[in-house]
Amino acid sequence: MVYLTAPFSSIASAPKPRHLKVVKPASVQSVQPSFSQVQLLQAVIEGFIDGILIVTPKGEVLEANTRARELCQHLSTPGQILPSPIWQVCEALIEGQKLFPGQRIMPEAEAIIGNVNLRIRVRWMNQNLDEPEYLSQEFSYLIVTLEDRRQTIHNLAIADTQKYDLTAREAEIWQMRLQGCSYQAIASELYITQNTVKKHVKNILAKRRDNHEG
Repeated sequence: MVYLTAPFSSIASAPKPRHLKVVKPASVQSVQPSFSQVQLLQAVIEGFIDGILIVTPKGEVLEANTRARELCQHLSTPGQILPSPIWQVCEALIEGQKLFPGQRIMPEAEAIIGNVNLRIRVRWMNQNLDEPEYLSQEFSYLIVTLEDRRQTIHNLAIADTQKYDLTAREAEIWQMRLQGCSYQAIASELYITQNTVKKHVKNILAKRRDNHEG
């Protein structure tokens, strides 16, 4: 399995989004999903915590769940603009397949869209499309997953607070540590000394260790 990770600098400097029209070639009309299948697909992707987009290799957005629309406010209806940071990762999947034929490509990148730090991951909806012959197919789909890193860390901190019986202060500090904050940054934010932060972190790690050993 090949992982392609785009550097943040290249994502941040990505070109402006382009308008991508919805194209439905006559040759593939017969494989269009039925109305009930569309409803089922919509219901399934709405159940995900992460943002989910169904995209064609040409960049047309066919479906997007509510969370994806919230994370990408550019999206309102299928066929509208796909934000450049997301499309760039889609292109990495398409181009990567040419470089590594027969291997499963899983490109991902992190980018800032609005005020949200996103982890963007893309894969083929039908894993059989990982074969080189997919390039001759006009109608295939990509699944784009948008993970709100801040929300993910917040949920992890809540779970750890309950699992390890952390105090309110320990929970605050642990969430900031999970976000990558330094002792100095935590101390400044919470108006406490760095030694106090270190003491709390030491207690947290001890609780985690005791829980695992128990």
